[in-house]
Amino acid sequence: MTRPGSIGMAVFVAALSVFGIATGLGLLRMKQWARISTLILAGFMAVMSLSAMALLATVSPEHPGRVRADRIALWFLIRNKPAFQRVGATA
Repeated sequence: MTRPGSIGMAVFVAALSVFGIATGLGLLRMKQWARISTLILAGFMAVMSLSAMALLATVSPEHPGRVRADRIALWFLIRNKPAFQRVGATA
């Protein structure tokens, strides 16, 4: 990662940390905005976790950075199952 990218990432993580600490203090004081903030943070973490799981499911551990063809083929077959069923019914 380049130096500006590292600094940008550090600022982003620091901002999230401050946001999380402020939310925690607000929850201890039972503030309504803190409850909403917690829901937003939870949604953000869920999206990021699902994205990471999808990425890890497709990247080959033997060759980092290379997507496994069998995972893509499986995804394609699952996604297009109705189309393949129609073709089989007409044959």
